[in-house]
Amino acid sequence: MLLGSILSKPEMEPVMKKVPATNIMLCLAAVGLIAGCESVGRDKTIADTTGDSAEALPSEQAETSAPQEAGQDGSSTLSVSFMLGETGGDVLVSLFADQESWEANDALRGITRAADSARIDISIEDLPPGTYAIKAFHDVNGNGELDTNLVGIPTEPYGFSNGQAGRFGPPSFQAASFELEGEGSQEISMK
Repeated sequence: MLLGSILSKPEMEPVMKKVPATNIMLCLAAVGLIAGCESVGRDKTIADTTGDSAEALPSEQAETSAPQEAGQDGSSTLSVSFMLGETGGDVLVSLFADQESWEANDALRGITRAADSARIDISIEDLPPGTYAIKAFHDVNGNGELDTNLVGIPTEPYGFSNGQAGRFGPPSFQAASFELEGEGSQEISMK
């Protein structure tokens, strides 16, 4: 009887699993963060507060040469502190100066810094006074990518300026932006 009931059961049809809208939006946020920070290469390191610094790329020199010629006194310095849950890997940081570049993930400056302590301090110098926003992530395994799970949700810590955390994607430039004139600072907790 048992064998008869097993043999008479209809074939099971494959079940399509619905993905909640929040997972889809988090996937989109991850893609935006990945694209912005992955465009940051090690050769774009600007400076950090340990005194180590690297020369800017020629394209960055061209972008920043006009404000420097206008007067060194008019340039600004941004200090950014990152609170990490663990050490190892790198912190990749992208600095944006407007909504268009934020959405296109076309960073004005990019910095990669070894995550060798729970607190990382970076100094970005020679910036013209203005409005800026930051996207960053902690590349724990050092592969140069923001790792995600099967549905695209980040599995590595990330963060934005102004303590913003987009609910259904990255925050807007307006929400993450801050004014910089002279000396400024941002503290970003990676989540």
